[in-house]
Amino acid sequence: MAKSADTAPRFPWKIAAPFGALALIAGAYSIFWFTLAGNLEEELLAYKGRVQENGVKADWRAHEMHGFPYRMGVTLKEATLTRDRGKTAWSLALPEISAQMLPYRPGHFIVDVNGEQDLTLTGPDGKRRFISKAETLWGSYVAGKESAGRLAIEIKDWAASGLSEDSGTFIGSASAGSLQLHTRPAPDPEATEEDAPPLPRTYDLALKATDIAWDFGPVTGWLEPEIALFEAQMRGYEVPGRLPADLDTGARAWAASGGRITISDLQLLWGPIDMKGQGELTLDAKGRPSGRIEASFGKVEELIARLVETGIVKKESAPVIFAGAGIISALQGKPQDGRMHLPLAFHEGVVFLGPVSIGRLEPLY
Repeated sequence: MAKSADTAPRFPWKIAAPFGALALIAGAYSIFWFTLAGNLEEELLAYKGRVQENGVKADWRAHEMHGFPYRMGVTLKEATLTRDRGKTAWSLALPEISAQMLPYRPGHFIVDVNGEQDLTLTGPDGKRRFISKAETLWGSYVAGKESAGRLAIEIKDWAASGLSEDSGTFIGSASAGSLQLHTRPAPDPEATEEDAPPLPRTYDLALKATDIAWDFGPVTGWLEPEIALFEAQMRGYEVPGRLPADLDTGARAWAASGGRITISDLQLLWGPIDMKGQGELTLDAKGRPSGRIEASFGKVEELIARLVETGIVKKESAPVIFAGAGIISALQGKPQDGRMHLPLAFHEGVVFLGPVSIGRLEPLY
């Protein structure tokens, strides 16, 4: 006998409906993810064309998309960046670059570089090749609407060696315990809206490096080729929006446009130098650093002893210089914090610590 309508089995809508909804959401998300992946691949190809406007050629042997469903990732195999414009041509080869982002935040990339970095420089001094490797090398980039965006780079346990390919001779090696760089468009201090555009052509920059060492000679004869700490927070003005043809052209144009760097916080531990300071620097007409840093120094006696040891300061003049530095420091009106406060001035290629000339700087162009 056939079952009545009241006793016939019913479809379990209360159970099936949630699973159906989840299936629809998963399907829509999959379509979104793979569409975004396709757009990212198209953007990579468009990037090749954009960088060529600055004379840079970007290429890679292969690429692959990955990370579904939680992340969007792309890995470039055997990537190269080459630039032959300007006085010094360069080429950078990277065995693997991996970039990831969250699908719902497509403007924020996390980039990891794996393997050795192979940099070749070709210029007036010939062809030089540098091989470097780091235990950690990663970067974070957040795209900006009206600027170059925000960039952070961190490198740990980095080491490099150089070779002259023309003569086959070893140039030297360098290493660092850590290197950090952070830069962002400088916010407009008078803006009242949170998403107001930043100051034009103005960027904040923070640098920090520890345990830097090299074996191809010091910058100046009275300092060891080893820096324990360099840390600086700066703001650069009149920063160009595009990569210049070469360093000479870019530095000259930057200086001519009124470019300058203000340093809000500087710390340097380098041999006998224990310095903190703030100031402003630019380039003079001959491409030499020019400006003044209001600095404070620890270990001043050790610093003067090193200047005497290397012949920059005469031994009989050292007590007078030390006493004079103390008087200048006292007249600065700075806090009595156990440090000696002296200006560090850059003028016509000469570096002055208070009244004493301590070195010279070569022009950048």
